[in-house]
Amino acid sequence: MANLPTVRPERILDIRMATPISALALSRDGRWLAAADYEQRVFFRSVEDGRVLRKHRAEGSSRIRRIRWSDDGKQLLLLVGGPAL
Repeated sequence: MANLPTVRPERILDIRMATPISALALSRDGRWLAAADYEQRVFFRSVEDGRVLRKHRAEGSSRIRRIRWSDDGKQLLLLVGGPAL
């Protein structure tokens, strides 16, 4: 097994939410964190201070399973699915 270097985090971001988190995605520039919960809400947080800067609620009743930022960082792709696998 390879010896991996020890990495110390620069920052620990507290993103406690009222309902469980179903998906997370960090923007390519590292400034935004998108966090989806089990109620189909997506919270956009500043990585600098953890503040919620924007909220969005996805339509429908299926859980958000994955989040991916577009290459230019201007849009999010949400993968929405049925019951847990």
